[in-house]
Amino acid sequence: MATNIYKILFLRLFSEILDGPAEVIFVPQPNKMNGTLLMSIKEGDNFGPSKCLADCNPPCNMTWGYKDSTGFVDVASNGGELLPQKVKRDMVFFSCIAEGRIGQAAKGSIFLEVICKFHVE
Repeated sequence: MATNIYKILFLRLFSEILDGPAEVIFVPQPNKMNGTLLMSIKEGDNFGPSKCLADCNPPCNMTWGYKDSTGFVDVASNGGELLPQKVKRDMVFFSCIAEGRIGQAAKGSIFLEVICKFHVE
């Protein structure tokens, strides 16, 4: 009987320790259009700071990046907090990836509608 209790406690502890992530959440939360997170922003303005949160135990490794015409680019972040990034006209989206210790990962993306600025002199 005691062996069964130890098994139950071990399984419960194991499942609590190695948990997540199921999803990522952005703060502040951008607008959602047809299920897609979307932000309108002017070329040259800063995207961020922005936080990426995920429920993980132990804590997830959080990384940020963006996609532009050259591919995917990793960017500087402080854990889940993205430092301000100057927006270029060819940027498509910013993504946060939360990686758990047991190989699970969750990804979220904020798509950009970049408003190009033209200089008329």
